[in-house]
Amino acid sequence: MSTRRGSLVPGLVLVGLGLVLLVNRLEWAEVRWYHIYPLILLAIGLGSAYSIRGRGNRQGIFPAVFFLSLGVFFVLRNYDIIPHLYVDDFWPIFLIAPGLGMIATVLFVPSEWRMLIPGGALVIFGSLLMADELGYVAIYRLWDYWPVLLIAAGLSVFFKGDKQVKT
Repeated sequence: MSTRRGSLVPGLVLVGLGLVLLVNRLEWAEVRWYHIYPLILLAIGLGSAYSIRGRGNRQGIFPAVFFLSLGVFFVLRNYDIIPHLYVDDFWPIFLIAPGLGMIATVLFVPSEWRMLIPGGALVIFGSLLMADELGYVAIYRLWDYWPVLLIAAGLSVFFKGDKQVKT
């Protein structure tokens, strides 16, 4: 029995791209790059998700969630479902997407628990910055609170040292 590994998704991507270009060349509909690139991101994400399901490859979790997050965001943005943002406005999505990928990796591969804290920090920080860019939250004084990081680091060292003494 022969197996066809990896040929389904690239084949579908090529067929889809060919159809889109044909429709555009024959002027049946106006298709622009603006509408295509989010779909390419979604296709890459779905391809990664398919490789996880089909082969049990857990390494594809991060790229699947990363590209699906970006694809969904840009579909919503480009089709005016969320406010249209320019590059200098939507940059926090590039913090949120990797954070979501890290969190998803922890959910599917619990041995990678070390990715939870940086992933959560990226999602929280990116979400706050995105909310600020969208005008929902004003965090212009966020830098006034940087000493909280020192306090958290001090508490972490304190409690870690406390556990070592109890041996």
